[in-house]
Amino acid sequence: MKSLVHPHYFKQLFVRLTWTHRMFILMMIVFFAIYWSILRLTDNAPLKDKAAQDEKISLIKWPACDKIIAGEISDELLSSLSFGYSPAKPNYTSCNGLTRFNGRHPWVSVEEENFPLAYIITTYENYRRLARLLRLIYRRHNIYCVHIDATAPESFASRVHQLVNCYGSNVMLVPPSERVNVIWGEFSVLEANLVCAEMLVRSKKIQWQYVLNVNEKELPLRTNWEMVKAMKALSGSNLVHYQAGNWTKRIPKTKLPFNVTWYKGSFLVALRRDFVVFMLRNPKALAILDALQSSRGRIAVPDEMFFSTLAYNPHLGAPGACLYRTRRISTDPRTMFLIRYVSWKDTKCHTKRWRNEVCLLGLKDLPMMIKAPQLFANKFTPNVQPEAYDCMEYWLIRKIIREQNTHSLDRDFNDTVFAQLYCSTFHT
Repeated sequence: MKSLVHPHYFKQLFVRLTWTHRMFILMMIVFFAIYWSILRLTDNAPLKDKAAQDEKISLIKWPACDKIIAGEISDELLSSLSFGYSPAKPNYTSCNGLTRFNGRHPWVSVEEENFPLAYIITTYENYRRLARLLRLIYRRHNIYCVHIDATAPESFASRVHQLVNCYGSNVMLVPPSERVNVIWGEFSVLEANLVCAEMLVRSKKIQWQYVLNVNEKELPLRTNWEMVKAMKALSGSNLVHYQAGNWTKRIPKTKLPFNVTWYKGSFLVALRRDFVVFMLRNPKALAILDALQSSRGRIAVPDEMFFSTLAYNPHLGAPGACLYRTRRISTDPRTMFLIRYVSWKDTKCHTKRWRNEVCLLGLKDLPMMIKAPQLFANKFTPNVQPEAYDCMEYWLIRKIIREQNTHSLDRDFNDTVFAQLYCSTFHT
């Protein structure tokens, strides 16, 4: 389409302007160029130079939530919690509101800076929950990969793209051409995570130590500092679940040219960087992956077989692989499932609502949840007691603020539960 205004028009107009007008226009151009540069430099400033990093800030207060967390649960109190009100909710209308707490980036300890983490985040439907999750786990020295489901509406993908632009270059978005149509119980669940894992390994921005995978229906129970302490307590092992049982129907029919025993566990993991490189590059790991992929549609939930098989066959050579398998024993803390706080269908479910055999968490779960040692809670949905998510978000942000004010960890946090796991002691 041809321009309505001939380009020579602007040239002639500039020539006709007086010297004073020309100088004014040039000064305005220079002013806005400098102003824009300052904004960019401020956003990318080193952590230690960020304004008011060490300034103490007041704790937000939500009395009704505090009572529920303390276990003082009554029908009257539950009815007083109004959905929509929360002093911890972000302001969705600005980048500052979406990325900061009380107008500031969270304070970060030297220990955290020296131990950067990576996150794989999968999302497909709830922009606001994604925004809140990212705000809680984001630190400028970490790195993040966000995978949008290939079937997500373009309007949703556009909003996520705008959200990612609020952060620095350490938040990466999977390109549209590489997005996966994720279907629960199929290989595509694992495939989407592998796309992000590849992007994280190839990135030269940050030399992250461990990667954790998470989705928009989860909420962290740990601050970033506590996450770092937990990962360091693993002593070089990986946090990969093993579930005892007969999983013959889950095993691919493909015969592999090397000895391997298939194991099932949770798809949600925390992995060493070199374990991730191994699973993406090692010929045996790729053969195991190909066997699972070639069984598409013939075996159920193949994503739960990959990480556990690599982590519990130490002879394959995966870094940090466990030397022994241990059944979950409720009285033995060395066998705890620490990656997620989950209420399964065979346990008491306060909301009486489930999804994929997992109880949807609600307000009555909060007193137990805040005492749990796990890294994340799974799962929350906006249509089932959304106040529970609001209240847990408020609780975690108060912990983050207390870390800034005291420069110390929460007194109830104990990384010993991670250090005493069997795999933390006995691994390659």
